[in-house]
Amino acid sequence: MLPRYNEITVYQMNRLFTEYKENAMENKQRGGFTLPGESGYEKLTLELAEKWGADVIRDSDGTHLSDEIVRAGYGIYSTICIIRQHNAFAAAHPDAQQQTFLCSDPVVAAGDTVVIHPLEGFFDEQFQVNDGPDALPYWQVYDRTANKEVPRESWRYANGEVTVANCTPWHEYTVSFLAWRIWEEINMYNHTTNNWTSEHLRQLDPRHPLAWEYLQNWLENWCKENPDTTVVRFTSLFYNFVWIFGSDMRRRNRFTDWGSYDFTVSPAALKAFEKQYGYALTAEDFINQRKLQVTHMPPTAHKRDYMDFIQAFVAEKAKALVNIVHKYGKKAYVFYDDSWVGLEPYGKRFSSMGFDGLIKCIFSGFECRLCAGAEVPTHEIRLHPYLFPVGLGGLLRNGKHGLPLGALLGSVCRFIVHFISGVTVYAEYMPEEFMGISHMTPPLYSLLYNGTYMLPNTILAVALCFLLRKPVSKMKLDW
Repeated sequence: MLPRYNEITVYQMNRLFTEYKENAMENKQRGGFTLPGESGYEKLTLELAEKWGADVIRDSDGTHLSDEIVRAGYGIYSTICIIRQHNAFAAAHPDAQQQTFLCSDPVVAAGDTVVIHPLEGFFDEQFQVNDGPDALPYWQVYDRTANKEVPRESWRYANGEVTVANCTPWHEYTVSFLAWRIWEEINMYNHTTNNWTSEHLRQLDPRHPLAWEYLQNWLENWCKENPDTTVVRFTSLFYNFVWIFGSDMRRRNRFTDWGSYDFTVSPAALKAFEKQYGYALTAEDFINQRKLQVTHMPPTAHKRDYMDFIQAFVAEKAKALVNIVHKYGKKAYVFYDDSWVGLEPYGKRFSSMGFDGLIKCIFSGFECRLCAGAEVPTHEIRLHPYLFPVGLGGLLRNGKHGLPLGALLGSVCRFIVHFISGVTVYAEYMPEEFMGISHMTPPLYSLLYNGTYMLPNTILAVALCFLLRKPVSKMKLDW
């Protein structure tokens, strides 16, 4: 955790980090640096904590701190994900799980009837069709070619299939439907990418009355059972950003949007919204002609109302959890990633939640700014590995051609990191043939895949920095 700041560039951040490390080592001061630790690495963890002048040692997702680390005299910073460590409750109350609207892939009608399998093409370990009596009234079938909803009397659902009658031949048809999200997305990512083999975690919706009561009681017990914890780090709150996986490994990531509110939806939420705002939302308000409500599109009036509705709900529930943590003399920090939707640190309700700290995973100075200006006592940045190679460009900033050379160095280092990731992590997604080359190997695939975008990216970055070197040299920048 670095000193507080209001606005910071990548270069300034590197300088702050270096100065902080030097001061901590010279003066043996502790404060402002959180070190991750893990059982089995006690000696290394404590040596690094002393060397770097850390004040707090934290666990991470999937790791645990041993008694030796906990009793070493440092503050203890514990990570919890409030909605996802409760599989037994989810199994006993499956209607308390979270949901979303999905839209089937379009099917072309060859005659006057078409049959659609709603989940075809989606990852069936992530989703399960919700065809319950509360969900079916929200389903919609669309003639996407004509952009018209098909009347309810013209389609029926039975045995996992939607049969549409009175079709126009050669038009495309889809069904929009509610689906249970039966595998929490961050846990799913770690299993599919980092080869985790533990139980698949499910996620609870705090809008469900029994789930909300259970979650509050669980947090109370957790605080009692972890007296050594001084900071409770919520791995965000309730609703994850949208991350939709497909069944085809070549199209595993069907859709991702860090700012989408689609994973907050449920029949209970839709009914509460209608009661509060006086009008009903439909599946199409979320599906939006299969374009979805992506971040870069200006939100519709209905979307703005729904976002405000969710933000009010999240603020109310978050405040209740923070109060529980404070009751036990602990601080409450929240992670501005993962299940952050509705948190909105720059929204009008964030300060009312009462968090003591905000944490942001950073790739660049942009993420630093996202964290820096929020109204919260402590701002913590979590250094992401991909930041480091880009930040190395700052080492050359003071030379005659420092700006373009820095861009070149940062781009080359970035390519190296991506190349290694391609060989070690993403090789499992390697196609049998790529760019007309068969018998592909992981190193060759990673070289070609990453090279196709990194080469033009590097050329453009260096050229722009070359053109900007003289104007920048006239600016008085405190780097």
